[in-house]
Order: sequence, then structure tokens, then C-alpha cells
Amino acid sequence: MNLSKILLVLLDIFFALMLLTFLAGAGFVLYVAFIDDMPFYLFPNEEVVNYEGVARLIFQGTSYLFFIAIVYYLRKGIRGMVKKHFFNAEVARSINVAGILLTLVSITTMVLNFLKDLFDGLLKIGMDPFDLTSEIFMVIIGLFLMLMARVIKEGLVLKSENELTI
Repeated sequence: MNLSKILLVLLDIFFALMLLTFLAGAGFVLYVAFIDDMPFYLFPNEEVVNYEGVARLIFQGTSYLFFIAIVYYLRKGIRGMVKKHFFNAEVARSINVAGILLTLVSITTMVLNFLKDLFDGLLKIGMDPFDLTSEIFMVIIGLFLMLMARVIKEGLVLKSENELTI
């Protein structure tokens, strides 16, 4: 089994688990908010809405949906590699979209975390080089994916020129 097939299987499993986790989390939030009698921590007092908690929940759900989209586009690109050939436009486009989304989500998260810490009276930036989930590392991975998409596009051009020469 070659490397692209192994990666595709792992991405398929990861994508399915991410979807199930999102659906379970959304179902839990809806159940607790509207059906269950236990207090919902986003709305501790029915007269006062905790806007910070609601904003955090919306941001976390949105960023999780973006990561689902990133994994979807990575799967789509790897699937194109497995079914067709490495150098095709679908692979380049899918990997480029995944890189753009990952970079945007990471930069947005970095800015919002910096602003949150700034308003809390702290002045820090999450740049732990040994933390694989740090925002800087995710920006680097997103830029690397965009670079790989450009390499695939250039390979596609060279391939078409080579076929025209023969």
C-alpha cells in the first residue's frame, strides 16, 4: 500500500470522527439549552445573557467547522492523487484551498487570542515552538500547503510542455 492510500484512509477516518464529534457537541449544546433542566453555563441567569460565553461558543464552533472543511479539502486532494495522478489541477486546487483556510483560521485565532490576552491585562503571544497546535506552526503548515499546490501547478505546466514536445 503506498503512502497516498494510507494518508487517504487516515484522513477519511479523521474526517468521519470530526463530523461525529461536531454533531454530538452541537446536539449536546442544543439539548442542554432547550430541553434539559440542568443550568446551562452560557445562560447562568435568565435575565442576563453571558455574551462572552456565547461568543466563545460561536467562535469555537465556527473554527471547528473550518477545520472540518480543511480536512475535507485535504481528503479531496489526496483522493485525486490516488485515483488520477499526482500532477493534476484538482489536487493543486484542493491543497491550495486547504492551505488558505488553515492560514486564515490560524491568523484569526492568533489575533483574537492576542486581543483577549491584551484586554485581560496580559501581553503574550502563543509561540511555543514545541507546541504542535500553536498558531504560528499552523500558519507555517498552511503556507507550506499553498507552496505545495504551487509546486503541483508548476509540475502540471512542465508535464503539458513535455507532452507537447514529444
